[in-house]
Amino acid sequence: MKIGVLTYHRIVNTGAVIQAYAVTKIMQDIFPSAEIEIIDLFPLTMFYKEHRKRVSLRQLKMNKDFIEKQEACVDFISSSMRLSSKRAFFNNGKKAAKWIDTLGYDLVVVGSDTVWELRKPGYAPRGVNPYVLPYNGGYLKASISASMDPIGDTDNDQEVEFKQRMKWIEKFDYLSVRDNATLDFVNQYKSQDLNFNLLPDPTLINGLDGFSDKSALDKIPERILKSKLGGVSMSENYAPKAYKFLKSMGYKTIDVGGRNKKLVDYATPADFSVQQAYAVHSCLDILITDRFHASIFTILQCEAPVFFYEDPEKWKYKNSKGRDLFKLLGVEFMVFRDISLAADNKWVGEKMHAWQKS
Repeated sequence: MKIGVLTYHRIVNTGAVIQAYAVTKIMQDIFPSAEIEIIDLFPLTMFYKEHRKRVSLRQLKMNKDFIEKQEACVDFISSSMRLSSKRAFFNNGKKAAKWIDTLGYDLVVVGSDTVWELRKPGYAPRGVNPYVLPYNGGYLKASISASMDPIGDTDNDQEVEFKQRMKWIEKFDYLSVRDNATLDFVNQYKSQDLNFNLLPDPTLINGLDGFSDKSALDKIPERILKSKLGGVSMSENYAPKAYKFLKSMGYKTIDVGGRNKKLVDYATPADFSVQQAYAVHSCLDILITDRFHASIFTILQCEAPVFFYEDPEKWKYKNSKGRDLFKLLGVEFMVFRDISLAADNKWVGEKMHAWQKS
């Protein structure tokens, strides 16, 4: 049996490449004798969005951190996952699905990640994108924890676009989505009685046992590692408030995403391997984040309380994948939508106490 996994494996993002890896491991557990590989499709839309980040337009120079992180992700992909023998850059969904048919798969697994996204602009190509496999090929089709986030109000063009996609999604042999927002959306637009299963992120299903490279901890200065360590992984708009609060509470601060070097005592280096970047989460005593996979990586490795910021500008409704994750774990009270709460000693203290009891 030959299985192809179609997902966002070439986005320069630690969470994206680890979720792709986790899907291959899950498939190997289910089909131990199967030949499993990542379908090396890199749509031009995605290719352009990623490669333009190599140059900082603000300062008109090469973005050294991004290039180093890109190299780390590529190294991980080539060393940890088997890729298809051919590579393609199709934006056109039908052409991509026909090309996939030539690779000889018995089963094509789509997901995880936001492969069915409708946001403008997004990573997935517009229209009937490749990740709905718009072609009646010679392979079975399954979605694993597919997602559309973020989902807010959709305009008429997006609704027409998704109705076209649903015609192909309905032809899948097995369907699962990652979050309730996606589940509600597909159930609203389906034209027949279909069973959409709700599955968590594949990194949670797999558990990532033995994945961490603890050599990363040897590179963190001892004076920081032996202190109370507060981690933040947030956008530049909100990170300063979180860091300021953590420092006022006596924490040494670490940016686990490596974004905000000037604000913190330590930031994960861009040239860390994917396994090393994952391991950094294991030393935290607290994490404040708006990043889905940063939450998972911390929860899988330690007992540090994790505060998840559901940005109301991105998530108009209380329906983020982060909220779904925390609800699944019985700790939805750690999700907040008012950034000022991240600096409220009383509120944070109450939530930390509730986390320890849960």
